[in-house]
Amino acid sequence: MSSDSEFEIPFVDFGGSGEVVHFAHANGFPPKTYNSLAQELSSTYRVIAMELRPLWPNSDHKTFKNWETAADDLIRFLDQQKLSGIIGMGHSFGAIATLIAADKRPDLFKKLVFIEPVVLPTWVYTITWAFPKYLLRHANPLVKQTLNRTNKWASRDAVFQQFRAKKVFSKIAEKELWDYVNAATTVCNDGSVCLTFSREWEAQIYMTFSLPWKYFKAIRIPYLVIRGETSDTITDSVWKKWVRSNQNGTLLEMKSLGHLLPLEVPEETSGIVLKFLAEH
Repeated sequence: MSSDSEFEIPFVDFGGSGEVVHFAHANGFPPKTYNSLAQELSSTYRVIAMELRPLWPNSDHKTFKNWETAADDLIRFLDQQKLSGIIGMGHSFGAIATLIAADKRPDLFKKLVFIEPVVLPTWVYTITWAFPKYLLRHANPLVKQTLNRTNKWASRDAVFQQFRAKKVFSKIAEKELWDYVNAATTVCNDGSVCLTFSREWEAQIYMTFSLPWKYFKAIRIPYLVIRGETSDTITDSVWKKWVRSNQNGTLLEMKSLGHLLPLEVPEETSGIVLKFLAEH
């Protein structure tokens, strides 16, 4: 691969016309996972989604030190595409990458939408920064679980059946779950099916959290935050504190939904986003 500065960053164009919405995907969830949400948004906007660094050819997870790297990649992508004054949108890790990019280059964005951004209790960031990485692999259950996850199957049908049985995906309809299966897996040379987004990359991202509060406080353009009521990423205590202290943004909670709400209810999610964008 050519040097990062020369590398043409790959992306998915979901179509549509009008103002550009850039959607930054979550850790482990490639862009086409969000087909249903993107198609709803493309009724009004042109929707594109950069592939984040773990999906680039020959990318090395060991070079990824913090989430600012993903923000810098997004900035470079938008500059490559000669885009500015767009609508920045993201889910989870992608939401925070978009947030940091908007702080670094406010000229690139006119409105922002954050779906279930990774905003954790402060102690989580303290532990993440304080522990050596080799200890985090054993001490952080999320990292340990990620590194132990299955990464090879006989077929995509086998992947779907395994995912269908998991509680975390229980509220996702068949069409959206298949979108995830197809996006998250690649057919290998031996005919087996492997993860597109390696578990090593996914774990590395979980070990390099960036504290987001200073970036949210600095936003001076309209922004929307959507949280799922049963989220395990934005806890009740963090959300209540955020709502009390909020001065700049629109904070909205979707009842009975969790961290994967854009996959669970893509039409409802897009409706909320479209309404916000139209009103601001």
